[in-house]
Amino acid sequence: MLAERRKHCDIGAAVGVTGACIQHIHQRILDDYGEDAIGPSPYLSAQELRDALKIPIGWVYDALHAGAVPFHRGAQNRLYVHESDIERLKQACAPRRGTCAICGEEFIVVNHRVTCSARCWKKYFEEKFVRVRGTKPNPRRAIPWHRELMARLDEVPARENEEWLTLTEAKRRSGLSQMRVIWLGVRTIIHTRPDPVRRNRLGKPITLYSANELDVAKEAFEKYRTAT
Repeated sequence: MLAERRKHCDIGAAVGVTGACIQHIHQRILDDYGEDAIGPSPYLSAQELRDALKIPIGWVYDALHAGAVPFHRGAQNRLYVHESDIERLKQACAPRRGTCAICGEEFIVVNHRVTCSARCWKKYFEEKFVRVRGTKPNPRRAIPWHRELMARLDEVPARENEEWLTLTEAKRRSGLSQMRVIWLGVRTIIHTRPDPVRRNRLGKPITLYSANELDVAKEAFEKYRTAT
């Protein structure tokens, strides 16, 4: 089982001892007899398969998780495949071609990419950002704490003398990250408004965030974080 590069705990469970005991025995074998005592392993890790097949490791993981060939999770928590399955894995990892969502050019798809280059990805991201700006997420598809926050904000009455905070003040008051505060405003989950006086470096009004709704967001996020 050591030659199969199994976990020490799995070997221990199979023979009725602890994983620490197997680890100690393994180390004694290596110290006394060297690697040759165990012999070459017929199993290759995902990293070794990547080097042998000269393909991105993402392709290897995609093929394994798609069930192209059997594998087991072994030593160092890595995925291992028997050498007899390498040819089948190679066929499953054949380059997949896709069409760029921006320029329409054909490209080899790696890790579920939808664009052919960094330039096209930047444009794709900007267009996607514009599409979602000002639109509330569907509650059924929103992440749990966003869903609860939207439900609670629907019950919060509007204040006549609302307190408005800058991004820095909003982060400090809510305990949320800068990206989370910005995203809540972009998706209109919480109300925002432009500052009538202050401008950013581009000369545009800075965005102010509702303090009352940020307090509700803080409670919803802390409840979600405690539950998970």
